[in-house]
Amino acid sequence: MRSVLSLTEVQKSGLGEVKFDLGVANHPEKGLFEGSLVQRQEEIVLDTKACVVFLMTGKMSKTPFTAKAWIEKGTGLPSKVDYTFDSSHLPMTKSLTYSVVYARSSEGLWLPKQVTIDLVISVLFRKIRTTVRQNLDVWITRP
Repeated sequence: MRSVLSLTEVQKSGLGEVKFDLGVANHPEKGLFEGSLVQRQEEIVLDTKACVVFLMTGKMSKTPFTAKAWIEKGTGLPSKVDYTFDSSHLPMTKSLTYSVVYARSSEGLWLPKQVTIDLVISVLFRKIRTTVRQNLDVWITRP
């Protein structure tokens, strides 16, 4: 399975679509990164579901991140997780956020439903912003 991405801003390269593999589409377990410091925050309602909000810090591929996770109170399953990566560890990167929204599949499995990546880079004194949204509505069980 390969993902087709649409750029949200016109790039001068002339490319309208870029094709590359996004990990969560092929490996849903990559939607969650392990945090080293977890703090319980508040209880809120997200999409009509009672959730507990947790803040955490951790590293993914040696890049530090902070995250905010909305965990369903009744099931303990994640509803949404927002990651903000420390851009000082990523060349040319001004900011990088990664968000995963979860939902139940038609087969009853709890899987990522949408992944959003927001990236701002600096190239030759210019900032370029790219937002990638990947909808993962159709999951097929591997044999």
